[in-house]
Amino acid sequence: MTGFVTRLYQIVLERIPDEGGLNAHCAALLSGVSAAEIANGFFVSEEFINRGLSDDEAVEIAYLTMLGREPDATGLDNWTSQMEKGCSISYVVDGFAQSPEFKELCAEWGVTPGRVDLVQPRDRNAKVTGFAVRLYKLVLNRSFDPDGLNAQCAALLSGVSAAEIANGFFVSEEFINRGLSDDEAVEIAYLTMLGREPDATGLDNWTSQMEKGCSISYVVDGFAQSPEFKELCAEWGVTPGRVDLVQPRDRNAKVTGFAVR
Repeated sequence: MTGFVTRLYQIVLERIPDEGGLNAHCAALLSGVSAAEIANGFFVSEEFINRGLSDDEAVEIAYLTMLGREPDATGLDNWTSQMEKGCSISYVVDGFAQSPEFKELCAEWGVTPGRVDLVQPRDRNAKVTGFAVRLYKLVLNRSFDPDGLNAQCAALLSGVSAAEIANGFFVSEEFINRGLSDDEAVEIAYLTMLGREPDATGLDNWTSQMEKGCSISYVVDGFAQSPEFKELCAEWGVTPGRVDLVQPRDRNAKVTGFAVR
């Protein structure tokens, strides 16, 4: 048992254990805390995070820690991809905790394998998380921040529709501050909601609606009603839904066009 904890310090933190930490972790194992939870505690520690490792480096260490071996190329690519799509290192650790290799390793060290309690919403459904991550990339043109991603995933998992979540990105101050033209905003809506570049006729039509006074939410809701969006949502495991058009200008395009002219 002491040896199991010592190797966590050596592999995950790259140092010898301090006496207080070693005793605390051994006491936890003796009290019934699983080896998976103890290992995960090292991976989510500030000390490990401060090592500033890339996703693939973190996954390599998870292989060494949880399976006792170097990663195979296919496995490394797969788990690194999951992290790039928004899942945390805890998701990886829990995945390895379910393997026969980890159970064999735990039997050698005399500890109980167990599972990791995945407390972050982004770790509860990899497909849903991937959907939220693509919104950051396509709409905000940046990588996700963990707190924001967890909030979006929690909303999706609680039943908020994909259309409403997507619209939230489009009406955000961050998107507005990008200062895009109407046609640029519509292009991004095509990529986000339909997963493709716009056709010329469609781009002209939806851009025209915005020039006549409708907001980007009107465009997003229009796309949300399409078979393409429903198919995209099926791929990502999210509920399509509709946008709640709260602005009067989005409730009747003809009336809005009359007021604009």
